[in-house]
Amino acid sequence: MEESREACFAYIAGSATRGTGKQPLRFPEELVSDTQGIEVVEEGVRYKTPWGETVPMRILEIKEAKVVWCPMHNWQKGFSGTTSSLQLFHVLNELSVRYIILDASVGGIKPLKPWDLVIPDDLVAFNNDLCELALRTEGLPVFIRMAEPFCPHIRQILVQAIPEAAEAPFGQTLKNGVYVDKPMGRFETPAEVQIIGHWRETAFCRKPTVLGESLGLDAEGARRIGAHAAELCLVANYAEGTSPDKRWWVEEGRGNFYQRCPRLIAPIMLKALRLLIEDPPASCNCRLYWEDAKATSSL
Repeated sequence: MEESREACFAYIAGSATRGTGKQPLRFPEELVSDTQGIEVVEEGVRYKTPWGETVPMRILEIKEAKVVWCPMHNWQKGFSGTTSSLQLFHVLNELSVRYIILDASVGGIKPLKPWDLVIPDDLVAFNNDLCELALRTEGLPVFIRMAEPFCPHIRQILVQAIPEAAEAPFGQTLKNGVYVDKPMGRFETPAEVQIIGHWRETAFCRKPTVLGESLGLDAEGARRIGAHAAELCLVANYAEGTSPDKRWWVEEGRGNFYQRCPRLIAPIMLKALRLLIEDPPASCNCRLYWEDAKATSSL
């Protein structure tokens, strides 16, 4: 691939660290105060893929490890969410990325409130399809297993990166939860939230925790390329129809929320990156699920 170096790690940034300007805030210098030991190796690289060019990305070096930083899930005008993900995971596969952390802002289902933190361990996503990535890439399985969509080791690293006594404005931290993925570009209706929120919890079925529109594609893309991945979710708004007084956003409003949260979430993500580089997954089943699927793929 042109203008690239192999990188084992990636940070797919989302709306929790994007900011409110026309361009996403750059990680790390515009988001964290302590950037010691971090070098920008490549800047503003737009990778060419069979589905078009990516957004400008960065290659960072942290503790001698190469890290790909991609802003806002690689979303850009002119491309659907699916196409953007096909571009992104084509690049990450070409760069030999095997470990991925992500951030996102989400809608919270009761009793979650804005500023709560969630690290999902399961996923509901029926509307995503990145199968074309496998059909056009040698060596990737067409059929994939999603038994554990998120790496338990990286999830634990994200838990460790959150301050033990997380101060205001943060609320509670959930170390697991179910992320419900919905179509990109349209928020849920109150009726949809009621149906989802009333799924009966049993020994075989868990109640949803948060709603979003990015993690379904990101989790599928990571599994398709055989990478370990997990995400830190920041609750930004009440799921539609669940606010006690019909408010959607926190009292400070959408603009102020997204001005504040990037510089609160980014230090957590940087700490998680450093921990992950020191201690990458060694005993989880993520790679096993990928190899299992690869062995059984018939196309």
